[in-house]
Amino acid sequence: MANSREGCKSVESLREGAPFDPKGPSNSSRRNVLQDPSEAHPNPGAPLLRRLPPRPKQLVTDLIALTVYWSLSRLASLAEAARLPVASFPLSYYRHCSLYTLRTDARDRFGTPLEQRFSRAQIREMCSAANLVDMRFSSRAPYWCVVGFKADN
Repeated sequence: MANSREGCKSVESLREGAPFDPKGPSNSSRRNVLQDPSEAHPNPGAPLLRRLPPRPKQLVTDLIALTVYWSLSRLASLAEAARLPVASFPLSYYRHCSLYTLRTDARDRFGTPLEQRFSRAQIREMCSAANLVDMRFSSRAPYWCVVGFKADN
């Protein structure tokens, strides 16, 4: 979708009271740079990576998933098994995730053509403008998950 704000307009096709789950990463994640190195700064190589043809892009993002995501998440898993606190470990959220999840999240983070991040307030404003009410944001990782319900007219 070329414009995330326009994406919320698909709410119009829902019946009253139907749930809507807008997808999109938050720029105000509760994690810090040490917990997710990809949040440190805009990815300098991402614009180049996003322009690659689909197959090379998939190969590069799979390599990122295998070398970075898998390594760091499994290190957090080992630390957890040793009864160490892992909340501040880089990519510890992924310690129980499958390789498939690591691959799709790496592809989403580094290979998608649209890179927009929104604050919780911006997400709430977009959802309100789309006639959603009773928005519920996740209180645990991933924090950017939200669901709202189409308002009664």
